[in-house]
Amino acid sequence: MKISFLVLLFVLYHQTIVSEGAIADTLVTETCSKAAQSNPSLNYDFCVKSLQTAPKSATADLHWLGIITTSLAKAKAAYGEAKIDSLLAKSQDPYDMARLNDCKELYTNALSLTKQAKFAFKTNNWDDANVHMGNALNSAVTCEDSWKEDPGHASLLSRENFDLQQLCRIGLAISKFLPSTT
Repeated sequence: MKISFLVLLFVLYHQTIVSEGAIADTLVTETCSKAAQSNPSLNYDFCVKSLQTAPKSATADLHWLGIITTSLAKAKAAYGEAKIDSLLAKSQDPYDMARLNDCKELYTNALSLTKQAKFAFKTNNWDDANVHMGNALNSAVTCEDSWKEDPGHASLLSRENFDLQQLCRIGLAISKFLPSTT
């Protein structure tokens, strides 16, 4: 009888955990679907994969998905900044070096903005979160666009710019989905 009771408790516990994970996955997929519908530039698959890589997304509500998104964007901005430093140390091309220096400033700005957006999400200030994520998005767009001035030079930061833009678009969408605090 004691063993049956323990087995029953284990089964109930396991079903609860699986059920909570399914609810969180549903929230992630629903949020990404709604975000992609509201912004055609937002890639649904990228959104789902990005949010699901964060362990806390399994138990997150929409507010915490916003915080998770800003953390991911902040990490991407920091990675981009480090990659720029590495490329600057190796580059001999004046055109590339000029673009990399511009992008370095933009990524430094994006890193600061994503930190501010995270604070805004944590303090339920969705309007400020929206502004900061929008400005961080503009930094990544501006960096990518700077490479288009000379068709002979491909962007050295296409992947980083794309990823940061997507994460900022996710954060922007989430900030709009949250209820107004005013």
